[in-house]
Amino acid sequence: MFCLGRARTICLIACLAVLTACETPAPVTRPDVPPSTLPESVPPTGIVYPEVDEEFRGRYRAHAKTEYAMTDGQLAPVEQFDDLEALKAFLRPQIDQIMRYRYAHLSEADTDATQRVAEERHNVSVLAYFHAVKHETGPGGDNDFHVMLGSSPTPDAGLFLTAEASGLLPDGPHRVLLANARQELLSMVGPCSCDSRF
Repeated sequence: MFCLGRARTICLIACLAVLTACETPAPVTRPDVPPSTLPESVPPTGIVYPEVDEEFRGRYRAHAKTEYAMTDGQLAPVEQFDDLEALKAFLRPQIDQIMRYRYAHLSEADTDATQRVAEERHNVSVLAYFHAVKHETGPGGDNDFHVMLGSSPTPDAGLFLTAEASGLLPDGPHRVLLANARQELLSMVGPCSCDSRF
């Protein structure tokens, strides 16, 4: 079991952006470091993979998928969850049917930090088991990595959640943070021949 720390937190942000409820009781939080004080280059965690710097090629919601939630010009506090069950309880009021009804046209909007809906204003960290990766590349792919997290060390039991390590915008304010997360992910899994399946 491992903790998705500051760099790994971004893996979950895009997946949870339109799922997390502001009206749900808040978990324990901790202040985080403003982007300006974070490392300006990919950390030396081994081989630097060419996939680290891939550009985001998605059609929808580029800014919402490639930026951290901010508060007063700094990273919003990271909300920490001990396990996926706790995170699921936090997300429960935002099932797909409710979110699709509440924000019918949200998938078509490229929401920046000033336009995000309440459910998108969360940075989260969770303890989980790392199960599988898929690289969304090729025709129609947006160059992100889908990361399957589980509550159990075995693939046939427990709760599962798919997070994302997004591709990078050329001028994105959090490009370095995203690159760090992608580098850390690839340093854990090694060369990823996972373009067509997990």
